[in-house]
Amino acid sequence: MMLTAATDHAGFEIATREKRYPCAELVDLTWNVLPNEDHHEYAILAEIWTSGAVFLLEQPARRGAAMTVALPHGTVTATVLSCRKEKCSWAVEVQVDQPEDWFGGRYQPAVLVLGEVLTRPPRKGPQPLNAWKPMAAMLHATIRRSGAFHNQPRAS
Repeated sequence: MMLTAATDHAGFEIATREKRYPCAELVDLTWNVLPNEDHHEYAILAEIWTSGAVFLLEQPARRGAAMTVALPHGTVTATVLSCRKEKCSWAVEVQVDQPEDWFGGRYQPAVLVLGEVLTRPPRKGPQPLNAWKPMAAMLHATIRRSGAFHNQPRAS
């Protein structure tokens, strides 16, 4: 599948026209922050599609940075398309360089909500802060499916 791109209101290129799925997996990331300095961090893989992902990070990553994702079957390299500040983290969108080693190929996240396909709201100017929250969508879908918090007996 070929990746198409659009530009959001901040001028960042974003992946479009691919089915995006909420997921929750801890992954090991490394990327270059200065010419001879790499940053290493465990991140939450919050959203995945056949050619990319959204990771939730503690530190921002610059647009265009090369990122290495350590997976059970090896490593995958990716390029940072955008980085946006959220309440408690940085949401970093990447495009993978080897789609055959990614989702739909050799990699399958342990926690994936297949029934919920995420769609981005149309981008026509600045969006309210709550317009797109992938983790909230994933948690809502998981809770709705599991029946958690509904008709639960009270602990004594």
